[in-house]
Amino acid sequence: MFLYLITGLALLGVTDAAESVKRDSHDVDVSYYGRLSLHHSFTDQQDLYKPLWHIQGGEVVLSNAQYTFRVPTQVDGSFVLHDIPYGTYHLQAEYADHIYPTVRVDVTQKTSHGNTRPLIRTYVNEAILQQLQGTGVEESSPVIIPYTGMHEYYVPREQYSVWSILGNPMILMMFVSMGLVGVMQMMPEEQKKSMRELQKARKQAISGGDTDLGRQQCTKGQPAVSTREKKQK
Repeated sequence: MFLYLITGLALLGVTDAAESVKRDSHDVDVSYYGRLSLHHSFTDQQDLYKPLWHIQGGEVVLSNAQYTFRVPTQVDGSFVLHDIPYGTYHLQAEYADHIYPTVRVDVTQKTSHGNTRPLIRTYVNEAILQQLQGTGVEESSPVIIPYTGMHEYYVPREQYSVWSILGNPMILMMFVSMGLVGVMQMMPEEQKKSMRELQKARKQAISGGDTDLGRQQCTKGQPAVSTREKKQK
């Protein structure tokens, strides 16, 4: 009985310790500071901070299997996420004009001289992990996420081009026909004469075949006449 009591107290102590560690890890206020890099055509505008330009903003989604955080970005592309538990996340930036890669964010902690502080590492989630600039822990050192391209919503009108006309199938067939005519003109007279005779023989063979075929059809259409009937005639 005494052994069971000791075992129960030990399990209770381990459970309380695990819950306290878990509670402490969730109570830590980890903030993630970042900034989306923008094209110079947006940042060089004098009216960048006017209310009309606020519609150009986007949002950032930080998520894993348990948590999802979604915050809007500022006009200059900066953002901040608060109360992030420790773990590994994927960050996806959704912007109206820019295209950004998927980013991996590792939120851990580091103990130095008895002091524990959060440690954030941000990588571009590709075949080779490339760490991005900035710590992300302090507002003065945000993680800079570069853009990989620009969205194109409008297809430019096709311009007039001579090559587009020359690439037309009808024009190509016309050029081929003209080339064949030119090649025929360059042939010797004897070869031309033999080709004419060959074409004439083919026409005669075709016309003769049509005549024989017509005769056969007429013969097949008439009733058969016996030898006795021929003699009587």
